[in-house]
Amino acid sequence: MNISINTGALSQSTPILRNASIPAYSIRLYNLQSILVRQTNIQGDNIELNVSDLPNGIYVIHVIDSKGVKIGEHKVVIKH
Repeated sequence: MNISINTGALSQSTPILRNASIPAYSIRLYNLQSILVRQTNIQGDNIELNVSDLPNGIYVIHVIDSKGVKIGEHKVVIKH
């Protein structure tokens, strides 16, 4: 099971020169106890995060820009 994230829509609220560079993000997945269970760094607008080894439950995804600013937060339900 994968979670697909499109960061392109999030970056529109942040001034970015599209021709200057590809934006970099950190994706962090937390459980409801605020424990970090998955983290990855990406460049570009799309990522798939494999969550097949995580137990069913509600999780929170934080999208962090290259300056360390949280630009998005989303709740997801993982159910296998």
